[in-house]
Amino acid sequence: MSNGKSRVDSEVQGAARPPVSGGLEAPAPETRGVPVRVAVARHETADGDHLDLFVGPAAAIDGDPDARVARTWRLPLEAWEAEHLACGRFAAVAIAPHRAAYLALATAHTLADGRGRVVPLLRGGGWADALPEAADAPPLGLSILGRRIEIRDGFAVISQAAPGSGAGPMPAATPNPEAAP
Repeated sequence: MSNGKSRVDSEVQGAARPPVSGGLEAPAPETRGVPVRVAVARHETADGDHLDLFVGPAAAIDGDPDARVARTWRLPLEAWEAEHLACGRFAAVAIAPHRAAYLALATAHTLADGRGRVVPLLRGGGWADALPEAADAPPLGLSILGRRIEIRDGFAVISQAAPGSGAGPMPAATPNPEAAP
């Protein structure tokens, strides 16, 4: 912006905005990034429902299911429509890494200690520009589940992936037909 403010400075926190488009090109095979496994779940709690976005190393589902390797963000329910992530700009709160098992969760699961219920909505694979380890790491860019997601400064900007973005084989997304958003 010409006034020196970023989008984050000039928009209401947590408000959805129209889809972001354009400018995405398929990366060259040598610059694809890091293969990742991704899952989206509806987390139903007494305090209100939200989405959890889990991102972890592609090999995580073949390893220790209790390893806390799934970077996790809490998104509002408005970030989900029908059978996929909605395009727009949404609040994204980084929370503690979750167990690798969430990257492959196929059925609803009631959590212990009254923490609610997790209903898987979608899971699959894709590419991260890089996969930083720390929650306070630099911005994260993902080409996953038919979407391009940029997470930075407490927001996720989700746009339709350009044809061919994240070039190369990518495991198909698996929607959960039993999940009602």
